Amino acid sequence: MIIQVLASGSKGNVTYIENEGQSILIDAGLSCRETVRRMRAAGREPEKLSGIFITHDHRDHIAGARVLSRTFGIPVILSETLYAAAGYPWLKDVHQISLYTLGNDIHLESMFIRPIPVSHDATETVNVIVSNGQYAAGIFTDLGTVSLPVSTYAADVDLLMVEANHDLEMLQNGRYPLWLQQRIRSNHGHLSNDQCGNLLVESCRKGRVKKMILAHISEENNRYDLAYTSVTRYLKKEMIDLPLYIAKQKDSLEELYLDTTS
Repeated sequence: MIIQVLASGSKGNVTYIENEGQSILIDAGLSCRETVRRMRAAGREPEKLSGIFITHDHRDHIAGARVLSRTFGIPVILSETLYAAAGYPWLKDVHQISLYTLGNDIHLESMFIRPIPVSHDATETVNVIVSNGQYAAGIFTDLGTVSLPVSTYAADVDLLMVEANHDLEMLQNGRYPLWLQQRIRSNHGHLSNDQCGNLLVESCRKGRVKKMILAHISEENNRYDLAYTSVTRYLKKEMIDLPLYIAKQKDSLEELYLDTTS
């Protein structure tokens, strides 16, 4: 199983996942052109994608979905609730729409997707676990708070990707207006570095997590080095020594493997 974060941040989120030759995207927040450029640079073929799974309807997760779907004949996978709230220009003329009901897994040929509802200020937001039955990757971004289901599911994956969106001090002292600061810090916003660190520690205690990715790091209210240092402090305190990667906005992360050698 291969996981590669092509982009992560407020300007666009795209994650590529492949298993036994079948591949999907989790979100398509970059333009079609940029998504294709990054995929081809990594040796990936957009023509072979089996689906684009949409976690929620904010632009940084859907910007390229329509054109990608139409250009390469890729189904767009989204919840019935999200579709019912449509009238969205981004769904017009897509190749195919595949709907699911929250509470049910989406079964593909060689893997399945488990949507997990989270608190975020969109029509309906889900985080996801993608599994091939043996290995699992969890993508936990755009969640304002860590619910019991989130903490339970996050501990039961081999690769755990969690947002470290903001540093509280940078957010408070930055140029964002108070209402926007409050939105980001709320239970419908994003996780801070400290919240991310706590979730990773809690998840790693269960013993399954082998690799971790910091994601959705704000370019305005955080820094890559600060997020890494802040989260590492939590891990070191609990003597957790596992690979920790940083997903960035402008550059794709290296491909990560989940197999018998990982």
